[in-house]
Amino acid sequence: SAAVTGAAKPNPQAYQIALDALQVAPGQCLFFDDEADCVEGARSMGLLAFLVDRRAPAHNLAQGVIANLEAVTLLVTQ
Repeated sequence: SAAVTGAAKPNPQAYQIALDALQVAPGQCLFFDDEADCVEGARSMGLLAFLVDRRAPAHNLAQGVIANLEAVTLLVTQ
C-alpha cells in the first residue's frame, strides 16, 4: 500500500517496489486496474498492463482492455 511504501500508483516507484518485492522483470508481470492512469503508469514501466472495463461487452486484448478477470487464462496461455 502507498501508506507502507510511500509511493502510490501511477508513480513509477510504486510499480518498481512491487517488482522488486516479487523479484520479477516488468515483462513477467501482468497488471490489471480499472483506472486508465494506473494502467498507463504500469505500461510505462514495461508491465503487461490491462484496463478492466466491466461495461465492455467483450475483451479487446489488442487494445489492452478486458471485460473481467476471466481474461487472465487467455493471457497466460498466449
